[in-house]
Amino acid sequence: MAEGMQPPPPQPPRTVASLKSLPLRRGKWTIEEQDYSEVLIQYFLAGVVPDCADGTTLRAFLSKRLHCAPMRITKKFAGATLGKSIFYSTGQLGDEDARKLRRLESLFVRAEETTSAEAIFFAMRGQARGAPPAAAPGEAPASP
Repeated sequence: MAEGMQPPPPQPPRTVASLKSLPLRRGKWTIEEQDYSEVLIQYFLAGVVPDCADGTTLRAFLSKRLHCAPMRITKKFAGATLGKSIFYSTGQLGDEDARKLRRLESLFVRAEETTSAEAIFFAMRGQARGAPPAAAPGEAPASP
C-alpha cells in the first residue's frame, strides 16, 4: 500500500435485510444456508433468538430469516412439526453466540448475493448471444 494511504474501513456484516430487493430463495439449499438455519433453529428452540416475537412459529421465523417461501421450509424439514414449534423468549444470546449468529448470517447473505449476481450475469449473457426468448405459456418455441 502506498505511503500515506489508509486501508479501507472494514465493511459491516451483511444482513438478511440486504436481500429484500432479490427474489425469494428457491431450489437447492447452500451449505451456508444449512449452517445458518441449524444455528437459528437451535437458538429459536432455546428461546434466545434476537428480534423474534413471542408466539412466532419456527416455520414463519425461518422463512423470514432465510428469505424464502414458508413452503420451502416445510419441504426441507418434512416430518418435523415446524408449525407447532412456537417461540417464547427465555433470555438473550451471550456475546460469543451473538457473534457466531452474525457471522453465519453474513456468510449466508454473501453466498446468496453471489448466487443471484451469477444468475443475472448468465441470463444477460444468454440474451446477448442471441438466444431465442423463452416461449410464452401455450406457445410453441421459436424456430431457429
